[in-house]
This record gives sequence, structure tokens and C-alpha cells, in this order.
Amino acid sequence: MRRHPVPAQVRDIPSLVARLDELLLPHAEDVVEAFGITNDVQRVPIAAEDYVEAYARLLPVSGLPLT
Repeated sequence: MRRHPVPAQVRDIPSLVARLDELLLPHAEDVVEAFGITNDVQRVPIAAEDYVEAYARLLPVSGLPLT
């Protein structure tokens, strides 16, 4: 039987994600290496902090409103 999250659990998600980030960050290079993630994959637009802008730079037409 599948349980659905209660509102309090949903509200906790951002802080849980932040905590997970803190725990994983020191091991990020090891994780990337363990999964065999190559440099070209690390440079894809979705990996950028502002992935929409990074993707827009790859488009052949400039000046398109993406957001």
C-alpha cells in the first residue's frame, strides 16, 4: 500500500535537499568519477547554474525570450 506524504513532510523537502547537498558536496568529484561522467557531459546546459541561459547560448538564433 502506497503512503502519501503529509503536508509537514512536503514542507521539509527544501531543508532536506539542502542538507543532502551539504553532505554530498565534499564527495562530488568522487561521485562523478564513480559514475564515469565525462567532461563533455558535465558541460551540458542542464549542468549550468542558469541552464536556460546556457541553453540559449547554444541556439542558432539569438535574442529569443526563453523565460
